[in-house]
Amino acid sequence: MRTILLTTVLLAFWLALPGDIVGAGENENNDERPTIALVNRVVEIVERRSPEIDWQTAKIGDLLNSGDIVKTGAGSFSLIRFYDNSLLRVRELSEVTVYADRDRDNYHRDIEVDEGSVSFDVRKKEADRFEFSTPTSVASIRGSTGILIVRPGQADVLLMVTGLAMFLNRITGEEIEVYGGEIAFSFSDGNLEKRELTDDDLEEYGEPGDELDDTPGERQQRTIEIRTMDEDGNPRTLIIEYEEDKTDQ
Repeated sequence: MRTILLTTVLLAFWLALPGDIVGAGENENNDERPTIALVNRVVEIVERRSPEIDWQTAKIGDLLNSGDIVKTGAGSFSLIRFYDNSLLRVRELSEVTVYADRDRDNYHRDIEVDEGSVSFDVRKKEADRFEFSTPTSVASIRGSTGILIVRPGQADVLLMVTGLAMFLNRITGEEIEVYGGEIAFSFSDGNLEKRELTDDDLEEYGEPGDELDDTPGERQQRTIEIRTMDEDGNPRTLIIEYEEDKTDQ
């Protein structure tokens, strides 16, 4: 039996908006930082912070501006959706800072991962940039799905399921290509290596999207997207978020 507990309807006005509008959009604090993403899912302890506002509980539908920080607690998870529908899944005990800038032709996103792990599903055009940076590494993602694990003082792990990424060790400046089906390690001593992805790796690190399986079964959050257009012909996406009580009959 399924019982809907809560429904929140959000008009995600930045999704698929023309580039000049996205880049110029005002955020909730009326500063010049562009609004770049939406908190699309929250499980357990998730907090966010901006330069103007200290840590507060993150909620579904919160807008993220360039420079905002999101962190998760134990057993927690958050899904962040960018305007082009690229997804960033912030796993438990992780902290990320999201940056973005956009001109009429290019969309650049830079995600700082201080600790923890994230999985991603990046929908990238040739002229766009989607990069992860850590104290040890930089991963430039090229239309891909995968996982990045940051382990300070040890090695960053880049697991690629599909697509291609350039993985750079900041200590030595060495860079390698990591394709779908490969896993790479960037060590704090400057070493950089890769090999074929194995079932044991997937067992240890997981797969992109399996974070959703960790959502408590009795309260699973769901998303329905309805695409439409406004009176001026601009595309809009209506996002309906709700929680479901799932009990087997």
